[in-house]
Amino acid sequence: MPSPQIDTFATQLRQRRANYGTLEETAAACRSEMEAMFGVFSPEMVANLLAAVEIVRAEIQDVEILRRHSIVDAPEDWYRGPGANSRHWTALHEYLKTKGWNPDTISSLDRASTEVVSLLGNPGKDKFACRGLVVGYVQSGKTANMTAVMAKAVDAGYNMIIVLGGVTNKLRKQTQDRFEKDVLRHRTLWQLYTTSDPAGDFVQPANGGFVMPAEGHAQLIVMKKEGSRLKQLRRTIARTPAVVLRELKVLLIDDECDQASVNSARGEFDMTRINAEIRQVLAALPAVTYVGYTATPFANVFINPYAPFNPHNDLRSSCGENL
Repeated sequence: MPSPQIDTFATQLRQRRANYGTLEETAAACRSEMEAMFGVFSPEMVANLLAAVEIVRAEIQDVEILRRHSIVDAPEDWYRGPGANSRHWTALHEYLKTKGWNPDTISSLDRASTEVVSLLGNPGKDKFACRGLVVGYVQSGKTANMTAVMAKAVDAGYNMIIVLGGVTNKLRKQTQDRFEKDVLRHRTLWQLYTTSDPAGDFVQPANGGFVMPAEGHAQLIVMKKEGSRLKQLRRTIARTPAVVLRELKVLLIDDECDQASVNSARGEFDMTRINAEIRQVLAALPAVTYVGYTATPFANVFINPYAPFNPHNDLRSSCGENL
């Protein structure tokens, strides 16, 4: 049986490893912080920390990234990280430094968000339909990852970000405020369809549809995950001229995607309203990536990919040219 100190070290490593690239980096950070408070580690403590590293390492299994045709087709290698002209990520990076973020934490965020963006649909294509799931521990920085993914996605060519920001007005407002503060550093390059005001949730625009995206600009919607709001979004897409729709490269982020999004209808041939509305929104967009974020992915992982009645495809992870 591991000693109590080894168990304590292992718990610290599990809680902190999401913020670092390797277990060794996590262990070094834990040791540095503990020595600053309690003094230099004894040889026994060093040995116990190394033993804890091996315990946690044994718990980690390699994860293979799969796509719909992953057995046959290799994933497209279209994004390898931010470049010299990545103005939104650069602005976010500098903002995080001014907030006092640890450089190692920023580097970890950079690596993780680059990996997520590399798995999105390629915005250089006219048509794509990609769906994925991002899983993180509770309070592990999922929202920070969203902000970084949004910034890098816009730098890479996405020009519309739609965020399903919870099921209450308070959560939606918090999400809107966070993204405006962190991502919209170049405010003049963004068009907002929603605000943090109590009445600032998404409504169908006065002209009925979305406007033509401008080069280098992006459009942002942060809306409640609510059937009536999603219906207005779907109607707006339907009223958008085809010439505009063809130019929209949409990233739809579903925050807490285990809540309300999963089809929990009793009948095999039924769909819950929110699940149906999200499916129809995705089906109406010619170039869209759907990414769900959650700390509890079990319901999403077990979505049946071979359901007998599956209009517009369910919200399972996949990547393909067409829905």
